[in-house]
Amino acid sequence: MHPNPFIHTTTTGGGALACSAAIAAINVTLRDRLWEQAATKGDYIISKLESLAAQYPQIYESTLAPHASAGVSNVRSQTVMLTLYWQAVGEMDTDYTVFAHLVDGKGTVWGQHDSVPMNGTHPTTLWQPGEFVTDAHLLALPPDLPPGDYALEVGLYQVETGLRLAVAGSGDKVTLDKFSLAR
Repeated sequence: MHPNPFIHTTTTGGGALACSAAIAAINVTLRDRLWEQAATKGDYIISKLESLAAQYPQIYESTLAPHASAGVSNVRSQTVMLTLYWQAVGEMDTDYTVFAHLVDGKGTVWGQHDSVPMNGTHPTTLWQPGEFVTDAHLLALPPDLPPGDYALEVGLYQVETGLRLAVAGSGDKVTLDKFSLAR
């Protein structure tokens, strides 16, 4: 592990036993590539919930957040939880802020969250080569969100200049997911 002045802001609290347990959990996550399984298992669970919602509409009103390869409805006035997994490929000498945008087909931003990684606690200048960074963002969806096609876009930029970090083969952002919102 590399020294990190923000280590005590984690849920482990810096205790030796808690840190050991956290490191073991991270090692299992990396070894078994659990993030790859999450999408498949999440899609399975959501399909079962949608089936139950259709079967028992009087009991369950669907408010499922957008997910891969699915039409989504009834997400108005909801919050989309987005977890990004970054890997540092080298040291960075500039602090970047992450942007996460929900955009329509015309590029209009309908929801966004901008933050230094890990909710402001782990600036990119502290990233160590090879380090994985888990970075959560909440995007509030407005109540007047119209039906249509939407995408989740993310990237990094310098706060002082607004200059975005280039993404290999993608310009200055990455499109993570596209979905349609019905009435």
